[in-house]
Amino acid sequence: MIVNIKVEKSDFVLSHVMTDQDAQSLTQTEQREGVRAICIKDNKLLVIYEDTQEVYGTPGGGIEVNESHHQALTRELKEEVGATTLTIQSYLGYIKEQRIGKEKNVLFCPTQHYYLVDIESFGDTALTDKESAKKLKHTFLPLDTIIHKNNSHLTSDETYSYFYFFQNELFKLLKQKLSL
Repeated sequence: MIVNIKVEKSDFVLSHVMTDQDAQSLTQTEQREGVRAICIKDNKLLVIYEDTQEVYGTPGGGIEVNESHHQALTRELKEEVGATTLTIQSYLGYIKEQRIGKEKNVLFCPTQHYYLVDIESFGDTALTDKESAKKLKHTFLPLDTIIHKNNSHLTSDETYSYFYFFQNELFKLLKQKLSL
């Protein structure tokens, strides 16, 4: 699967729209709000990945009903990386994605809100059943390594979630903006 992504840039840290050009003709849409963490230690970025494939993304997920961004981010970081003590330092902005949904005739339009987070301590993860089945793991890696590994996997013949294509574009933006 090769995804043709168009990135519309702005002057803000992150206020981008990323569109899968193959999905533009879809008219039925599904919206979703999510939060994701940008956590940097020793010039390395915290990433999550499935044990069976080393394709990287940022930790985070969907916002539940009656949940604030901060509550959702704290919950997701506990689940996915075992964060026990963290400080949400600042809001970095958002990326609106437009991509083919699970239902191939639906345009999935998640808005991911990104926060700079300092995780002071880690404990056990609290993975959901779906995350456990994927054997979700986390690590800190240099951005160049993340981009290189993602590029090599995402250009293969294997099918990867659209999520990873959009995340790789995010990593390229972070490399430009953060000089890591």
